[in-house]
Amino acid sequence: MTYDKHIWFNPSYLLHCGFEAAKEADKAGAKLSGDTVKAINESRATCLWALGTNKLYGNELLVQMVNPHEEDTPDTRVLHSQMRQLKTKEVMWGHYLDVEVVTYGEHSSEPLDDFLKRTKLAMTKAYQADTIILCYINRDIVAGKLWKDIHADLADVKSKLETFLIGKVHPTKPEYASAQVHPAYDNMVQFNVLEEARRKYKNNKGVQIINLPGDEIKIEIPERGFNPFTHSVTAGGTK
Repeated sequence: MTYDKHIWFNPSYLLHCGFEAAKEADKAGAKLSGDTVKAINESRATCLWALGTNKLYGNELLVQMVNPHEEDTPDTRVLHSQMRQLKTKEVMWGHYLDVEVVTYGEHSSEPLDDFLKRTKLAMTKAYQADTIILCYINRDIVAGKLWKDIHADLADVKSKLETFLIGKVHPTKPEYASAQVHPAYDNMVQFNVLEEARRKYKNNKGVQIINLPGDEIKIEIPERGFNPFTHSVTAGGTK
């Protein structure tokens, strides 16, 4: 696994890496570690949400996994980057948001609003003020409760963290939908994952190194074939 605060990924590339890591492990008759499976699942939900947000606003969001052994929260981060001229050189600049991911699976029996109130929106949880709560619905939602009704059911929640739902809305096609359901109902978008994944970024690299102010380091990664779920990267090379 690779966790590094300087490394960001194109969401379509990171989705591909997650599927490839699982396929390689299955082919070898091996099992991925628990941390790796968790990182793949959380990053997958975040990448899907990023692709939908890109379509909605014309963004080019990047995604990063967060090392659970170094930070309790968040699970992932998303970055909206841009180039800025600083004195004599142009540098990559951006603003990132923390993302807490929770999965509402096919075996979840409680109503979705109660599930959210018990988990990420519980008052016992403490997150940064600008953290996004992202609930991935890993079950058939075509005939489920309307998301605007979920919004109404969350009206009494004291937490004001922006909360989004995302899930597959077609039984055979890779069609997904996402919407904010708390504290407002907004940002509804439906999209085809394959179509959005084909959209090229201005900087079309799958992996980007973005240094932080006052913390510039040089990391060398392969131009092609680097999979953060199966390889690790250190300053100066890969392992």
